[in-house]
Amino acid sequence: MHVFGKRREEKNPLDLSSPSNPETSKIMAGSRRQETSGIGVEEQNHDQISNLPDYILCHILSFMPTKDAVKTGILSRRWRDLWTWVPTLDFDSRQFVNRGRMDFFNFVDRSLILYECSNIRRFRLSFEHFEGQMASYTDAWIRFAVRRQVEELELDFCCLDIPYVLLPHCLYNYAKLTYLRLRISNIKLNEFICWRSLKVLCLQWMILEEGIFHVILSGCPLLEDLVIDECDLHPSHLNNSTPNLKSLTVKNFRSRNLRLNISAPKLRSLNIFGFIEGTEFSLTDLLSLHEVTLKFKETTRFDWNDRFSDKLKILLETIIHAKFVTICCWCIQVASTWEAKRQDAPSLNCKCLALELEMRKWELPGIVSLLKASPDLETIIISITLTSSVRFDEEFMRTHDFVQSEYWQMQKSPFPCLAHRLKSVEIHGFMGCDRPMKIRNRGLTNRQENQLKLVKFLLKNAMVLEKMTISFSEGFLREAVKRLAPVVKIVEEISGYPRASSQAEILFSYK
Repeated sequence: MHVFGKRREEKNPLDLSSPSNPETSKIMAGSRRQETSGIGVEEQNHDQISNLPDYILCHILSFMPTKDAVKTGILSRRWRDLWTWVPTLDFDSRQFVNRGRMDFFNFVDRSLILYECSNIRRFRLSFEHFEGQMASYTDAWIRFAVRRQVEELELDFCCLDIPYVLLPHCLYNYAKLTYLRLRISNIKLNEFICWRSLKVLCLQWMILEEGIFHVILSGCPLLEDLVIDECDLHPSHLNNSTPNLKSLTVKNFRSRNLRLNISAPKLRSLNIFGFIEGTEFSLTDLLSLHEVTLKFKETTRFDWNDRFSDKLKILLETIIHAKFVTICCWCIQVASTWEAKRQDAPSLNCKCLALELEMRKWELPGIVSLLKASPDLETIIISITLTSSVRFDEEFMRTHDFVQSEYWQMQKSPFPCLAHRLKSVEIHGFMGCDRPMKIRNRGLTNRQENQLKLVKFLLKNAMVLEKMTISFSEGFLREAVKRLAPVVKIVEEISGYPRASSQAEILFSYK
């Protein structure tokens, strides 16, 4: 156990939030007089940063790792001890990779001995390779942060040769913590947790044993934001009934046959990333849901027993209340199978729909399916980017084949959102997503032609459209800068497309 030097009893100027406070003014004035003594007027005029008040300088230093903040002490006498009043401490062993482990330990120890701030706003501790003999150091450092009433704590340990990591007991019933991020692969949590002020919890790389997840949530009655990233659950069930939860992000679960049970009446944001195969969803009481993001990474051949299709339908049916929905390329291609089989997509009540596309042939029916299912849609955002996609079954493609170049002209069925609601269209990465770019007069790729035809379709059918913003992809512009004619020609062509709305304007961005 490391015992740190006794802290000097000195008033912290940062505790006085207003620079107009008399005591703060005296401290700042004294600092400026001390710094400017013996310095020429011309040099003072050039050093504008040092003329800023202490609380602003400390705020600037709070964005730096502590090692870099300490280095600023060589600038002048004024800066020498300023870092000791910065309300954040950020220690990362990777900054000492060429100097050895003990140099890092000694630096942290000495920094904490010299540290003056009575309240730590944020404390971050990161080890690239955490080993068992380091535990006594980290325990002491975490206890120091708790004694200084830390509000935000981040622990990032990459464990190598130890079966598990134990956190100091004082952390489990520490009531002033509002933000906690644990990125520890082999952690063994206490069975009693009382984080009654915690609002944000991020768990990464963790193995959550049976019942411990329930213990965590039970000890966080005010939890509002939960992130679970690349965790392994035993058993493979995630039951979440946190009453105050407003945001939930689930990323890349390592568990197979995972069942995700969520009941959160106040949940406003739901984000699911990773693999859908082997995952079952049970989402209930999502009456406050406002924003949903679905990004899956399935790359296997599509299984035509409809298991993926059914899972996606169930998921979309449970997010019916969401007003802003982001859907990945994989989901759109699955929706293409519904359109090809003349099946309706689940109805969506969203006002804004964001689609990630590659503009492949077998994404086009999915766009149509989702437009038909979104009668209240007012804004559509299309991002054209390289992403994972479904490898369609050859028999399916032969059975439901269509002529790609004529697909949008063939759409005759009504689109309620185009007739009454859609007012704004944004397209990002326009004319991109192909390598190498083929820019020789009209020599565009199929995906680029698909993009032009989609723009033409929307302009022709969106009756109340007010604005369409088109941002060209950086790759397209880099190639086109050699010959400006292709870009000018495309802009002229789009500008000449017929528009169903007399109010519609088209804006082009070349950033």
